[in-house]
Amino acid sequence: MKKIILSLAIIAFATSCSNVDDSSENTEVPNIEKPYANGILITNEGNFTSSNAEISFIKNDLSTVYNKIFATNNSNATLGDVAQYMAFNNDLAYIVMNNSSTIEIVDRYTFKKVNQITANLNAPRAIAFSNGKIYVSNANDNTVTVYNGNTNAFIKSISLDNQPEKLVATSNYVYVQSSSFATANTVEIINSSSDTNTKDLSFGLPMNGITLDSNMVFVLGSDENKTEISKIEKEAITKTISNVNLKSSRYLTLDNNNLYFTNGTGIYTLSKDLNSIPSSPIFNVNDNSWSTLYGFNVIDGKVFSSDANGFTDNSIITVYDLTGNVLKTFTTEIGTNGFYKN
Repeated sequence: MKKIILSLAIIAFATSCSNVDDSSENTEVPNIEKPYANGILITNEGNFTSSNAEISFIKNDLSTVYNKIFATNNSNATLGDVAQYMAFNNDLAYIVMNNSSTIEIVDRYTFKKVNQITANLNAPRAIAFSNGKIYVSNANDNTVTVYNGNTNAFIKSISLDNQPEKLVATSNYVYVQSSSFATANTVEIINSSSDTNTKDLSFGLPMNGITLDSNMVFVLGSDENKTEISKIEKEAITKTISNVNLKSSRYLTLDNNNLYFTNGTGIYTLSKDLNSIPSSPIFNVNDNSWSTLYGFNVIDGKVFSSDANGFTDNSIITVYDLTGNVLKTFTTEIGTNGFYKN
C-alpha cells in the first residue's frame, strides 16, 4: 500500500489547533455503570490479514476518546481481522468481522463479549434485524444468512442474484444493496416473514449508499456521469431525483430529517422529501489524498469524518458542525471506517 505522508501544512494545522485530542493510547474505562453509553462508537477495521481491528468511543460532549475498548474490557482479547460494520439490537452490539468471517456480540454499554456467530458466514459485510431474526450479507457467496435473534442459531441462507454490500431492515422487509463493484445495480428485497427473496429493484447507477427512516429506504447511486437518490417504500421505488453535475458520490446517511452524502471532499445535504440534489456542498473537509473521508456519518447535527492516513498510521477523526467549523480532532486506530450513535 502506498505510504501517505502528511504535508507540512496539515502538520502545522494539527499542532496549532487547541481542540486536538491526541489521546491515542487512552484505554481507561470510564468509572460509571454504563461506560460507553451516551456517545459514539467507532469501528477501526485495521490492516487486512493483520487481526488488529479495534473499537473506539467518543463521549457525546467530545471531551474524551477511549481507544481499544474491546481489548480493554475483554482481557486483551483480539477482536479480529477487519471490523467492517456494527449494528445494535436492544442492549447488544454486533460487530461484523469481514476477513475473520465472524460476528462478535458484546454488551453495547460495557463492551464485554457475550457471544459470537460463525456458522455459514463468508466474508460478511453488514447486519440488520427484523421479525426477531438476524440478517447478514456475505460477499463471497452472494447470500444473506439468517439467525435466530435469541439463540443466534443458524436458520438458513438466502441466495441473492448479485454480490451484496450493506442492508437495512424494517419490520417486514430486508433491503440488500448490491456492491458498488458488482455489475448489477440493484436492491434485493427479502420478506422477513417467509425469508424469501421476493423482488429485485433495478437502478441505473452503481449503489454507493443506503439508509433507513422508519419504513422508508433511501439509496444513493453514482458513477462518472451523475448522482441519483431514490426512495423505496415497501417493494416499490416511489421517487428518484438526479444531478448530472455531481459525479462519483458516496455514502448516504440520515440525521434530523435530512439526508447527507459526500462527493470528493464535499459534504452535501438535502431534505428527505427529495426536492432536489444540490450542486454545492455545505462545506469541504481537509484533503489528504485517497484515505480522506474513509469513514463518514452525521449524528445529532455533528459531522464525523475520518482520515485513514493511508493505513500506515492511526486514523485522524475530525468532528465538524454543519457549517464546517471544526469542533474537535481525535486520534483513533488503524482504518477508522464507521461511526455509530450509542
